[in-house]
Amino acid sequence: MTRRDRLLLSAAVFVATFAFRYLSLGSFENDHFVNLARAHQLFFRDLPVRDFEDPGLFLSYFASAGAAAALGRNLFAEAVLTCGALAAAAAMTFVLAAEASGSAVVGVLAAAAQVLALPRLY
Repeated sequence: MTRRDRLLLSAAVFVATFAFRYLSLGSFENDHFVNLARAHQLFFRDLPVRDFEDPGLFLSYFASAGAAAALGRNLFAEAVLTCGALAAAAAMTFVLAAEASGSAVVGVLAAAAQVLALPRLY
């Protein structure tokens, strides 16, 4: 498999995973809103540790705040961010498994296993 083929297949895995996760998204778990509330505190110039308790998830807050700044302060931005992150992870899983095994089929199966495990969005 050539590098171009791997790139096209990983892009296809990304798009398919993003579409699956976004279209199957029913609602956010209640625990997800703890992260969102702390991310929105960043808009009021509060900082983790200095202004509110942070159990070590500051990168998650800044990613959510960045998505909200780019796409609007709503749940759509969070859905795009989290579904995109899971799709990127599936695409990376495909590339690594395909490289390690030398088979695109093994890469697709590894990515499919990751997607079908339905990890939580937070």
